[in-house]
Amino acid sequence: MVCFFVSYCSDEDIEFLKKRYNSDDVLIGVDQGADVLYRNGLKPDFVIGDFDSLQTDLKEFDSECEIIALNTEKDQSDLEYAMDYFVNAKCKMKNVNTPAHQPIGNRHYKRGIENVEVVIINSLQGRIDHIMSTMYLIEKYPQAKILSAQQEVFWINKDFISEMPLNTCLSLLPISSEVKNVTTSGLYYSLNNETLHRMNSRGISNKSVDNKVMISYEEGKMIGVINYE
Repeated sequence: MVCFFVSYCSDEDIEFLKKRYNSDDVLIGVDQGADVLYRNGLKPDFVIGDFDSLQTDLKEFDSECEIIALNTEKDQSDLEYAMDYFVNAKCKMKNVNTPAHQPIGNRHYKRGIENVEVVIINSLQGRIDHIMSTMYLIEKYPQAKILSAQQEVFWINKDFISEMPLNTCLSLLPISSEVKNVTTSGLYYSLNNETLHRMNSRGISNKSVDNKVMISYEEGKMIGVINYE
């Protein structure tokens, strides 16, 4: 089961989502992401946000869709608030009545789960501050990844192993100032106990030469970016 957070994205990204979404998944429209879902005929289970950029009338959403309204003045983006709310609750609803919320009752999501794959659907286009804050959420929630029709962003743990098609374009981006003792297998430009620095572009635009890619390191924090070609 996958918990999809649909935020700033395009119709093309939604077509990409449709290939991965099934009826057992949880679909959450985050502010204007709900517009794109509605326009493309997908029914979210939840819509959350301060709705400052939402164009669709909330009454247009399915009666089974639960609306969670946030204050416009808050210390987090709508997306971060949504992830804190749903991921920390394992995608299960609970009674909420805090200053940032309108009361929404005590309905629990019928497909309550203990483990869930978390996916953010976001184009990573537009305002650079929004793009960077979205990418930083991967550090806060390393089990999450960002998907669009063009790319995928994910956390790389210290013993990373992944299956991927040959010639996949993969970039390794340090989040910390440096990532020490990086060793790779299955990539065209191999690394052997090297240090990647955030201020350098050493890890950009590598290619997979094996269907299994392995990355290990000893210290630091790093994300991966796959560009679909």
